[in-house]
Order: sequence, then structure tokens, then C-alpha cells
Amino acid sequence: MRPIQSSDLRSVSEPQALDALQDRHEFLFPLGVSADAGAGWMRTALIVAGTASAFGLAAIALYTLQAPNEATAVASGVLFAGAAVAAGGFFGFLFGLPRTIEKETPGGEEGGNARSGIVANTNLQDISDWLTKILVGITLIQLGAIRSGAVRLFDSMAPALGGQPHSAAFAGGIVVYFSVLGFLVGWLLARLRLGR
Repeated sequence: MRPIQSSDLRSVSEPQALDALQDRHEFLFPLGVSADAGAGWMRTALIVAGTASAFGLAAIALYTLQAPNEATAVASGVLFAGAAVAAGGFFGFLFGLPRTIEKETPGGEEGGNARSGIVANTNLQDISDWLTKILVGITLIQLGAIRSGAVRLFDSMAPALGGQPHSAAFAGGIVVYFSVLGFLVGWLLARLRLGR
């Protein structure tokens, strides 16, 4: 599929141009995202996430040039980044899961909540709410323990990144950078894809 040129748009009518853009949109977003503002946000979010990922991976590649075994250090850095993105994406999805609003049927107090037919199952939303509250509560209570656990994690990652005195700090940067990136992507995907 070749890029749309400005000369293409001059030679076709407006409906034909809109059809061509819709076809391109369906190619880029095959899972049914409508061609509205949500799709525009999705495209922008994916471009920003891709750029941020490329920047982080380039930083890993540049940092590992000083490592004694560059290939091992690059592979370890990429695996650490992937794990951080996956963990951050899970929590972002969990926090970004949209809620279903049940509409009351008219009828006053007697039959106000009576519904017939099939209603949405909200078990996943309930679990998401419970886990979100638990995670926030545990994080606030165990803030000191989280810090010492993070220091131990970064120290254990340092030898795989070259074992330099500053490798633990770089490992911390990888974990924080890519977990925040994963959280944002997971949250945006949950909001934009499931919130329709």
C-alpha cells in the first residue's frame, strides 16, 4: 500500500478521497476502531510510544558499548525493558479499564432497576477495582520496603549490564522508563479500545 500523495487528492473527488482514507484506516486499525477522534488519539499514542521505545532502546545500545560483553549486555537490557513494559502495561490496563454504566429503566421505585434481556458481565471491572484499591493501599503502606526491594533488584541487574559502578543506576533507569511507558500504553489502549 503506497502513501497517499497530495497529487492523488487533487485528481479524485471528495467521496473517493474519503473512501481511500477509510481503506487506509481499516488497514492500519483492523480491529474495528471507528474513524473518529479516538482513532486519531490511538494513532498518535502509538507513534509516541514507538518513538519513546526507540529512544530507550537506543540508550540501551549506547550504554552497553562500554560493557565487556556487548551482546550479552544488549540482550539483557532489551529483556529487562520488555519485562518492564509488560508489567507496566498490565497495571496500565488494570487502571484504565473503563466502567460499564447500567441505565435504570423508567418506572419509579417499584420497577426502577428491573431489566429484561442480557446485561453486561462486570466481573472483570469488579476485579479491576479491587486490585487497583489493593495495589494503591499496599504501595502507600509499604513505600519503604518497595525502595529497598528496588535497590536490591537494580543491584542484581547490574552485572548483566556490564557490571560497572553505574550499571545499577542504569538498570533502575531501564525499569522506571519502560514500566512508565508500558503503563501509559496499557492505560491508553484500555481507554481507547475498550472505552468505545
